[in-house]
Amino acid sequence: MAKVIEDEFSIDVENSVDKRALLDPDRFGYLSLHYIAKLSERHSKLTEYKRFSGLKFEIQMRSILQHVWAEIWHDLGYKSRQSVPKEIQRCFSRLAGLLEIADDEFIRICNELQNYENTVSQKIAESPINIYIDKASLQAFINEDDLVKSLDSQIAEIYRVQIVENPASIEALVSAMHYFSIETITDIRRELEEFKRLIVSFAENRSQKFSSEIEIIQRGESLFYLCCILAAGKGTTDSLMDFLNALDFVHPEMRRSKAEEILSIYEKVMKINSE
Repeated sequence: MAKVIEDEFSIDVENSVDKRALLDPDRFGYLSLHYIAKLSERHSKLTEYKRFSGLKFEIQMRSILQHVWAEIWHDLGYKSRQSVPKEIQRCFSRLAGLLEIADDEFIRICNELQNYENTVSQKIAESPINIYIDKASLQAFINEDDLVKSLDSQIAEIYRVQIVENPASIEALVSAMHYFSIETITDIRRELEEFKRLIVSFAENRSQKFSSEIEIIQRGESLFYLCCILAAGKGTTDSLMDFLNALDFVHPEMRRSKAEEILSIYEKVMKINSE
């Protein structure tokens, strides 16, 4: 954030304060970065900002946990370390240390997550059996796996619609995979390979009734159909209801009719493919 602000505004360096640098390493206190700034020359030339040209303002930056510290400190009514009773100072020091450690850990976790998301595609290519299904790995798999692309394209062609990205649906698919004990990328590939004909047939039969109602499909639609087939394979409406309830798919009032619909399509598909 500091870098963004330095790039976007003109900073009054002499009057800005980095309180993080002012605090002694063995002291507790409020860590933040205060900038005195004004609009940059390029922003000042814009018609909507001209009236603010030359106006100085202060920007204070701190993390959420630094904000927690500042709010508690303010509510307690103490303005300096010296005004805190001696026996309480050590407690404050310990608490400040814990918050700083938590801040550092959150940053480390965020960096590790970003690194994982950046490298998971390569890891899937190298050793899919060791890649467990999570939001990042499933997203990468859906985007890059040739069989998923092929099945999604066939489904889109059946309905004559476009495929759209919908990252919000990925977490539901992750939960669905784990519901059926599909734990790794290798597991998904095996299931897709086994049921690929049924997935396409399921889409063909469903399109006969719902084609006019479907305007788009989401990337990864083939995985949803796979889940429907696996749930319907247990042979009862109740098993499909359990699946829809567990994953919170479909509005609660529509789940029984949706379960009956899926089971009906599945039975037709199985009959066609057994002939």
